[in-house]
Amino acid sequence: LNAKLVNYVNQLSRISKLRRNILFMKCYFLCCRTARKERILQHLSHHQHFVENSDMYSFLDLIDLYQGRLLPEIEEIVRIFTEHITKNCLTCQGKGFICELCDDTKVIYPFSDDVAICRKCLATFHQDCFSRKSKRCPRLVARIFL
Repeated sequence: LNAKLVNYVNQLSRISKLRRNILFMKCYFLCCRTARKERILQHLSHHQHFVENSDMYSFLDLIDLYQGRLLPEIEEIVRIFTEHITKNCLTCQGKGFICELCDDTKVIYPFSDDVAICRKCLATFHQDCFSRKSKRCPRLVARIFL
């Protein structure tokens, strides 16, 4: 699949974002006893390749996307995953982030909307805060000066 196609097809762009979020969520589930016990990743049993990477599509995925079946299915799965992490599981909630660049105490996650993620340490910040603070991770800056 041509990577640039995502920029021109709205449904492909949306599913690509959802798949990246699934990969972030997978990290939470691998460390969560409850998620393993509930076998939460089994919701993706028909799309097992979705938990491996965010770029590979089967021919059936593309057909289902075109026919309007794939997007609602994956949106519902992501909703279930999000609910587990942000509302139902204290272990997963505890792995959320507080933006270190502002005074907001609301927990954010790498799969939240409008966040920036440090590529080296995976710290998560509000996108606006990160953009205003010269786009440098304060954790990495602090490590340099230690």
